[in-house]
Amino acid sequence: MALLALPYYFFFCSLADELVCNCFWVLISPLNFFRHRTTLTCLISIVVMSAVFYEIGNIAFPNVTEVASEGVAQWEGTGLWGWLLNIQYSGGYFMVFPLKALHSMFGILAYIKKIVDPPEFYNYVVVMLHSLTMLCVMLYAFVKKKLRLKNNTFYIAIIYLLIFGLTPIYAPRYFYPVFVLLCVLVSEKSVWQKNIHRLDKVAIKQGHLHTDLNARRIFNR
Repeated sequence: MALLALPYYFFFCSLADELVCNCFWVLISPLNFFRHRTTLTCLISIVVMSAVFYEIGNIAFPNVTEVASEGVAQWEGTGLWGWLLNIQYSGGYFMVFPLKALHSMFGILAYIKKIVDPPEFYNYVVVMLHSLTMLCVMLYAFVKKKLRLKNNTFYIAIIYLLIFGLTPIYAPRYFYPVFVLLCVLVSEKSVWQKNIHRLDKVAIKQGHLHTDLNARRIFNR
């Protein structure tokens, strides 16, 4: 299913990569005094974004309430998206960001029954299966304890979500690049595995093959 959406991956990555990469490099550059404290950097970023959106949101996205209402009526939704937008436009983006990001990526799964007889192929089949696949990948990364801000891949994904989570338009396709980043994340070896592999090579060169227990002790020193 990821292959079906591959053209969209390249299209949206080409539009978003410059903005997200520039933000990422600014956050890890000496311009950011808290660059070594990723959690604090994210918290400060989301508070600043909330304040900026509160000031310019109505100018940048006029008539958003009407658009959201039309979207809810079209999808026969519960009104959660409109409720999240009202809080966001009141300066509370930092409060609803986690829920809004998850809803943007996986909210369409509430209509998964329509995949049997889809009224529209792209939204109810391609996007639906994509969201389901991304949810499985994210749960796998969570179980493997890979969702950590100390990991640059996940850090970039969070920055992407912070930026594109501001959109008042419900469009899961905006988050296709997050799926790519999650796939990269789950394919990465952990720091411990890399160091164990390095220690084993050193041990073999020295003629002493350490056990995993000994390698762990050496690594923890």
